[in-house]
Amino acid sequence: MKVSIYQVVPELDEKGILFRDLACAVKAGDGRVPSEIYECIYSGELPVTDPEQVFVICNGKHPEGYKGHSLSVSDVVEFQYETGEKKTFFCDSWGFPEVAFDANKTMLQISNHDYQYVQEYRRMVRVYFMTADGLQDRFCESLLFSRCRYSRSQLGYRLECQSYGSTEPQIFVFSEYPRVIVTESITVFPEKRLYEPENTENGLLCYPLDDGRNLDIVCKWLKDSNCKYEELMVQNETIGGKQDE
Repeated sequence: MKVSIYQVVPELDEKGILFRDLACAVKAGDGRVPSEIYECIYSGELPVTDPEQVFVICNGKHPEGYKGHSLSVSDVVEFQYETGEKKTFFCDSWGFPEVAFDANKTMLQISNHDYQYVQEYRRMVRVYFMTADGLQDRFCESLLFSRCRYSRSQLGYRLECQSYGSTEPQIFVFSEYPRVIVTESITVFPEKRLYEPENTENGLLCYPLDDGRNLDIVCKWLKDSNCKYEELMVQNETIGGKQDE
């Protein structure tokens, strides 16, 4: 069965319907479930025939591609049948009543990112973080760390690193919260630290190139060098209440 799951975006939830029952949602939406404050956090094939089975699956090990909290009250489950017919069900305090729900008005995935929610702004710092290409080491005249101001499940984070002599900042975008180490030290990290001491010449790395543990090596080196550093923390990370109980 093709199943799509929609959840309330807390930053858009001005009337407080997240984790509330159908009566609350309908009241907030003037007689309807307000789909415009929902987003699709999962869409895929599941071995189910009714919403109760979806509830069981999505309160255990989440299916691949699932990017929200465990299925709970206020969530909407959509079934798309082989005939093309669609039905939507509201996860109520008890049961799954069928409801009218305009999925075309929901927040789209990824493309709606709006990086206006600034987390940190720093000047004259060296920053370390990981990408698929490995450890990144940048000295920044200015560093801007921001996240999408919408959506708890598909936030998106962005680092803007402005270096001396460049007219445009280097921009790095992450789908999940990145670990970012910041220091005022201008000393360049010695890459040989990433290699096994006895195998430096043979090029044997302690960890794979994109392994986050390489940042632990950086932190240890900074500590051994008596350099102060910190790990940037995400503000307001618990907006919308507990998500993964």
